[in-house]
Order: sequence, then C-alpha cells, then structure tokens
Amino acid sequence: MKVKIKLVLTSPTYKVICVSGGPGDLLEKHKVDEAAMLLVKKGRMIYQEKGEAPITLSENEGQNIPAEIYHQLSCVDEAEAFVIIPLQAKMKFER
Repeated sequence: MKVKIKLVLTSPTYKVICVSGGPGDLLEKHKVDEAAMLLVKKGRMIYQEKGEAPITLSENEGQNIPAEIYHQLSCVDEAEAFVIIPLQAKMKFER
C-alpha cells in the first residue's frame, strides 16, 4: 500500500508534510528539486536512495534528503514522519 501524506504546516518559505503508514507501506521512488529533511516521529522507516544501501530510521532520528536524487521511503511498522521541504519544491516520480 501507499503511505498517507498530509500537509501539516506552511510558512512563507517552507512546508511540513506528515508521511504515515503501516508495515510495508511505501512512498515510491521519487526526487525533489530542492533539498529536504526527514524526521521520524514514531515507529521505524527505511529510507533508500537509488543505488545506495537502505537506512533504517527510528523515532527521533532524521535524514537529509538531497536535491535531484531518486529515493523511496517505506514503513517497517506503524510509523509517522515529518518532511520539511521548501515551499516551491517540485516532486517527480520515477517511471
């Protein structure tokens, strides 16, 4: 299944998005044209950049997300994370 995505907050320059899901839920490979930050609020998630080893993140851990790099995010268990991203950033999914 796909993760749930919800806009939490916006400012003049940034937005905060909540990404949540259950075991095995996935945000498919995509890239963003500006750098972002991922912060896990609860549970565990796996972050993986294309061609790199997966990184398991637990509660209160974070990961910088570089611009223009395909990556994906999956839930190990019931999990929730915040993504902080520039307001004008554009997302593109891998085909």
